[in-house]
Amino acid sequence: MPLPGSRPEAPPWQRVLERGFWRTLLLKGALGWGLTFAALFGAVQHITGRSSDWLSGALDALPLGLVAGAIHGWAVWGIASIQAIKARQRQNEEDE
Repeated sequence: MPLPGSRPEAPPWQRVLERGFWRTLLLKGALGWGLTFAALFGAVQHITGRSSDWLSGALDALPLGLVAGAIHGWAVWGIASIQAIKARQRQNEEDE
């Protein structure tokens, strides 16, 4: 519940669109999701004994993590765009 005098909170899809495509693709996707994936993958590689140390396992997974993260960011942007179109259509139907 918003505080009195404050504006209502924007829906998540609207915040994604306000931040921009490149921010979503690079920061939320490639860096946010991709680096996390690479770090966890490196930890799993080290725990299972497939890698001598955590860092080499994480560096091996880094290209895959960055690409997968970029795809994730692109998908988040696409879903937010679809939600914006649906909201605009609902608003146009209400106005008619």
